[in-house]
Amino acid sequence: MKERLNNILSLLNNELGLFLTISCSIAFFVLIFKPFPLDHINFDNRILFVFGLGAIVFSVILIVRIIYPGLVYNIPEKPKRPVLSNYNRCLIIWLLSTVIISMYLIYPGLVTLNLFLMFKVLLICLVPPLVLIFHDKKVELQLKNEMLS
Repeated sequence: MKERLNNILSLLNNELGLFLTISCSIAFFVLIFKPFPLDHINFDNRILFVFGLGAIVFSVILIVRIIYPGLVYNIPEKPKRPVLSNYNRCLIIWLLSTVIISMYLIYPGLVTLNLFLMFKVLLICLVPPLVLIFHDKKVELQLKNEMLS
């Protein structure tokens, strides 16, 4: 159990800044551009509500990219074949964040979702997986570059 906890903490240490950047950028995007009708919520509660959206994105990314692999793998020094490929993890992040954010908008936000608002949710939730894919490709290319030099 101690090895798994150390594995989770080492994975979290490497990726925490990226996850916080992605989730805060989603929250600031929703706060500034107002893609959802949240006018019935006063300003202070709207800020809390919007940062709840960022917390949802952060939680989903944390569960899929850190906690699940940390529980599956025992030793971080010996990387095994991943249980889920990068694209499958990103698809799971996209689907989970879309479903959870739409439920968050419906129940605590009291927003009636229509097709256009659901399309906005789908597009906003597509951003974190794309950023993670580009980040993983960048890290992979940096490792290959270090191996060649």
